[in-house]
Amino acid sequence: MKDSKHPAPVKEAVNVGTAPAERSSRSDGRRQMLVYLPPRLIKALKARALHEDKHAYELVEKAVEKFLEEAK
Repeated sequence: MKDSKHPAPVKEAVNVGTAPAERSSRSDGRRQMLVYLPPRLIKALKARALHEDKHAYELVEKAVEKFLEEAK
């Protein structure tokens, strides 16, 4: 039985799903982050990126920025 008064410890958000800085240094300052998506979303994202002649990460970055801005 789980004790609701003492929830499981939570990892620091900065460390969850990110690669160590020494392995992911880029000149533009971006860092790698692993995200799991359903296959249908991955397929749609790749198709949209191809249609717009962009990289999938560019579309994801734009979507996350928009989401965070709207959440303010």
